[in-house]
Amino acid sequence: MSKENNDLLVDDNIIVAIKYKNIITWYQADREIWIMDRYKWNKDFIDKNIAYSEDNADDRFGILVINDKNKKKFIEHLCPFMLCDKKLEVIKNKIKKSSSWWDVHDLFPIAFIDFDSKKLSACYPYPGNIPLERYIPDDWSGEFIDFMRKLDENTLPKNKKYWVINNIDYLEKLSSLS
Repeated sequence: MSKENNDLLVDDNIIVAIKYKNIITWYQADREIWIMDRYKWNKDFIDKNIAYSEDNADDRFGILVINDKNKKKFIEHLCPFMLCDKKLEVIKNKIKKSSSWWDVHDLFPIAFIDFDSKKLSACYPYPGNIPLERYIPDDWSGEFIDFMRKLDENTLPKNKKYWVINNIDYLEKLSSLS
């Protein structure tokens, strides 16, 4: 396997969609980058008496809370994590060749961050993962929902769903086989 293909499958890297100015772009980066409000996340550790390292913004472009004032800066810094057409093609080929959703579940997105509507929708297969939908800015809404299937066509058009290949919805196909 080429280095580029290996880079797509780093364990803590997850795929997320960002909708900004009505344009949907796919990214793959470490799960913690997608925690929109790090103060709320840290408060959970404190409230549960769990030891944690003091959070700083160095690992996320100097931003502890992603909001209207810094969303453009955040998105600009995400450029190295964008899934270009070539990387999406590699992902699509892996999905097409798979016989089980569990073999490729990490190639499906776990969050849809809609900056236009100030809404984060998340869906992930394992309990115990960071509940991204809980750590959002105060003026946002967050929900745990199967956004890949449930978001309407205006929010997430079919032609933006990279797992729909040649009019076959591989999420549906592989889920029905599992």
